[in-house]
Amino acid sequence: MPILAIAAIGLAIFTTNRTAGPLILITRASDAVKEGNLDHRLRFRESDRHLKQLEVAFNDMMVSICGRADFGQPKDAEASASD
Repeated sequence: MPILAIAAIGLAIFTTNRTAGPLILITRASDAVKEGNLDHRLRFRESDRHLKQLEVAFNDMMVSICGRADFGQPKDAEASASD
C-alpha cells in the first residue's frame, strides 16, 4: 500500500508540473508585456511541444505589435501630426 501512495504522489507532482509550468510561463510573459517589455517572447520546454501553436501565435502577435509604425505614439501626437 505505501508504494501505491508514493506512486500516486509522484504522479500528482508530475501532472501538476506539466500543467502549471506552461501557465506560469504565459503569466510571466503577459506580465512582462504589461510592464512594457515588448521584446519578451514566449518559449515553452521541448516537452511542451503540444503548445507550439500558442507559442508561435504569441510571438507573432508581439512582432506585429512592435512592427506597427504608430506604436508608442500618444493619440494626441497623432492628431496634431495630421493637422
